[in-house]
Amino acid sequence: MSAYRHQQAQAFINVSEEELNIKDFHPVYDCVKPLSAHWRGIAISLRLEIDTINSIEASSHGNAISCLQKVLEHWLKKDYAYRTNGIPCWRMLCVAVKEGGDPALADEIAREHPLPAMPLERTTSLKGDTRDIRNLLQEKEQQNMTLIQELKAEKEKRQKAERQSHEAEHMCKQQQIEKEQEMQEHRLQLEMMNKMLQEKNKELQEKDRKLQEKDRELCQTQEADWVINKDEVTLTKEELGRGSYTVTTVGIFRGLRVAVKSLHAIVISDYNLHLFSQEMSIASRVHHPNLVQFISATKVGNPLILTELMSTSLNRELRRNRLTNQQILSIAQDVALGLNYLHLFKPHPIIHRDVSSHNVLLKPCTGPGGYEAKVTDYGTAKVVQADEFMQGNIAYAAPEAPIPDRHSPAMDVYSYSVLLMEMILCSRPEMTIAEREVQSGSVSWSDMKSLIQRGLNANPRARPTMAQVIEALKRMKI
Repeated sequence: MSAYRHQQAQAFINVSEEELNIKDFHPVYDCVKPLSAHWRGIAISLRLEIDTINSIEASSHGNAISCLQKVLEHWLKKDYAYRTNGIPCWRMLCVAVKEGGDPALADEIAREHPLPAMPLERTTSLKGDTRDIRNLLQEKEQQNMTLIQELKAEKEKRQKAERQSHEAEHMCKQQQIEKEQEMQEHRLQLEMMNKMLQEKNKELQEKDRKLQEKDRELCQTQEADWVINKDEVTLTKEELGRGSYTVTTVGIFRGLRVAVKSLHAIVISDYNLHLFSQEMSIASRVHHPNLVQFISATKVGNPLILTELMSTSLNRELRRNRLTNQQILSIAQDVALGLNYLHLFKPHPIIHRDVSSHNVLLKPCTGPGGYEAKVTDYGTAKVVQADEFMQGNIAYAAPEAPIPDRHSPAMDVYSYSVLLMEMILCSRPEMTIAEREVQSGSVSWSDMKSLIQRGLNANPRARPTMAQVIEALKRMKI
């Protein structure tokens, strides 16, 4: 706008201020109240800044009537410096109402508040102002459009984020569904496997039942081989040995001197009688030169077990004389051979469970060792110990002896190692595991000491087998 035109417009404004100035809020609000829905367009026409308009909208929470009230209040309370560019007047309000979309209301306002006639030159100068106002309005409209575009972009961004969130949620739900389906399939597979295992278990139980029946039939068949009548045995008063639950004497069977072991009534029960029959059936099939030969047994009353008669026991000889290294090695080899035969027995290994100097019997011979050694009680140890807490003689017992589920041929290897130590030191074995480990350090025979300490290992799997013991004895130097 030229300086002259600005001066003309200012002169008109100054002259007309009293006639055109709006001094009261309420008349203005009453006039434009019907246009509350168009409050934003009115605000732009009244030359309010976009930031101010947005602030009004935010503080009014989008309420159109409240927004219109605040627009008018802000317009009427502008400072003087701003009002010099457009003093609040009825003319400006008419223009705003008309641009707001209600020409009829603008005409009505003009009739109620007539505007004075103005000179041509004033009109001309004001036309320039009108163009400036229009330019300003266009600029503000452009700013408004930019803001709308920014809001639209922000809305699209928010919608995109929501879509992504929905997609992620959908994917998560889908994965959860797939996981549940997978777990369901896994459960079904487990149920099928469990069902198959149950069926397999039933089959195994049926097979086990049939095997037990066959075993009973076999025992009944084999009883004819080893069961004898009690009146066939004549007991003498010559006692060979006595234990907690057994007494061994010399007897006469069909003209042959035999060893007769009588079981005490305390160990006889329905379970033990069945176990006794099983063990005697097995003993009747055991044949080895280093095992005392089982001959027969009775079943009526307190059972009698008949075996070949030996001259003495290793325990008795150790209490009498100290054995030479040659005798020790010879006896050790005989006992190892007998135990190895039991451990390799089919279909299941026979575990002696009570290897001790009492259960190694001797018979003089012409060999370099002077004695033939044989292991006895391999068929009765389980019967006698069925109701006992400890398995076998505690001084020879392996660490796992109190736990039946852990019994294996390795426990015989442990007891055999204690037996070797007893022969070499010619002293009774200590009663605790720790004391026996210390006692083994007193063995001066280096090869035997190494073999004994390997056999006394607390871990059954770390002990040598009887077959390995036999090989070690063959290589041993006296």
